[in-house]
Amino acid sequence: MTDIRESAIVELQKLDAQIAEITKKKEEIMSFLKVYASLEGKALHGPAVAESKPKNKTSMVTKTILESIENILSDGIRRHTKTIVEELQRRNVPFGNWGGKPERNITSLMSRNPQRFDNDRALGWTLKQGNKIEGFDLI
Repeated sequence: MTDIRESAIVELQKLDAQIAEITKKKEEIMSFLKVYASLEGKALHGPAVAESKPKNKTSMVTKTILESIENILSDGIRRHTKTIVEELQRRNVPFGNWGGKPERNITSLMSRNPQRFDNDRALGWTLKQGNKIEGFDLI
């Protein structure tokens, strides 16, 4: 029986590695498509580039965090804040510790964006119905 259990654990680890690899590839493709869409039909220099720059570093960091959370939730699976924070850390998304309570701060950030995120205390967070990432329907 131990051999069967160990085989199952090894198989599960292999699947987890494959899922992580596929998720990473998906993120790379979605990032490329976002960049391509933003550049399509626009000059690579001059006013078009200046307009696309965030107003300040804080808005750029916030935008990065929110887009990363959208990407995490894009598979339609509800997740609790702790799981989202762990995934942000795994993906090396710079969100800071903000006083040692990252879950509270990520919850606050998501709560201030009710047009993007829906929360059920028992089940966790998900994307709102009809939410989109650069032309891709989610959920």
